Amino acid sequence: MAYYFTDWLGLEVEGGYAFLSDDRKLLNEILRTAETIEGIERLPLDDLKRMTWWATGGLVFSPLYGKLNLSAELAVSIHLYLVGGAGVAQYHYSKLDHTEQDPAFDSRFGKVDTDYGMKPSFYFGGGLRFHFAEHWSVRFEIRDVFFHDEYEAQHKPAGVDVEDKTITDFVHTVFLRLGVCYAF
Repeated sequence: MAYYFTDWLGLEVEGGYAFLSDDRKLLNEILRTAETIEGIERLPLDDLKRMTWWATGGLVFSPLYGKLNLSAELAVSIHLYLVGGAGVAQYHYSKLDHTEQDPAFDSRFGKVDTDYGMKPSFYFGGGLRFHFAEHWSVRFEIRDVFFHDEYEAQHKPAGVDVEDKTITDFVHTVFLRLGVCYAF
């Protein structure tokens, strides 16, 4: 939902739930090949976090707009817009841990589904909105939602013993969206 103060600046509030949120195919490949890592019990796989729900708010900036006349009866307004803001999101991930073996996998590492909790997150992105009627439009958008993360894992430099390591990183979730909008 968005409210525009002017033709080019608005405020948006959004929330969502990912009904089809599951492990990536990459996790199964890592489980298949991870048996050869000697001495490591916790793999550094923070990128396997997935967003389950989110609530955000931010600004919409629409610097360019124009009209495209497809015919005399159909004039389409086009808006290029940028978005940015902050909010909270809940993340889950499958931890690969040798100490908590899951018997469903034939691997040295077990997959343990973990609730990673709510994290403050930020987003930015942009898109195109096509107005076909007085109140109806279609939008194409790309949006990156991210948060700063720090976690403990194990690391094995070439030819030396296993070391505990604190890893800091940004976790990104990228949305490609197509939507129908109603303006009143």
